[in-house]
Amino acid sequence: EAASSGSFSYGGGVYIYNFSTQQPTIITGLTIEDATATGPSDVYGGGAYIYVRGALSLETVKITGTETASSGQYSRGGGLYINNASISQTTIVTCLTITDAKATATGGTYNLGGGAYIVFRTNISLDDVTIREVEAYWGGGLSLTSSTDTTLYANINNLTITDASTGSGKSGAIYASSSYPAYLYVNITNGEYDNCGSDYLFAGNVNTSFP
Repeated sequence: EAASSGSFSYGGGVYIYNFSTQQPTIITGLTIEDATATGPSDVYGGGAYIYVRGALSLETVKITGTETASSGQYSRGGGLYINNASISQTTIVTCLTITDAKATATGGTYNLGGGAYIVFRTNISLDDVTIREVEAYWGGGLSLTSSTDTTLYANINNLTITDASTGSGKSGAIYASSSYPAYLYVNITNGEYDNCGSDYLFAGNVNTSFP
């Protein structure tokens, strides 16, 4: 059952919160199946919700059959939600597989990241990521948001996204945006996208680009 606070709901399968800036968060060999986070307003992380303020490492994580279901406007990270609030320590994700996940919100269109939603304040690195059979209004597969006033890079290697759909008709594979005037650059090496719509890589604002 998801953790909750007021109208907020976090982590249908796993809830991780590490407020320490000195202690890293290391997660390996995690499997989550058939989990749902539901709530009347803000719902985050159908499979897992992770909030840290230091270094974060995820390795060999499998998430299947998960959903964030909001009866309000905000639903993010149908499979996985990550928020790294550190301004100096990175997020590294290796060998992540997400299957059959979706982010839904009956009261609006702020449902992002059917597979995963990641918000960050330092550069992030993703390697060997497979996302399939996913759905959201924006970012059917993956949603990336930088949350700082400095230029950041999301470096992604060996990314496969298949059967990803969006209510917006855009960003079937990835929706990326910067919440500040600074730029977010999304660098993808060896990316494969199948049945993700025609506009499968979508920049949410003029300060986001796919070089």
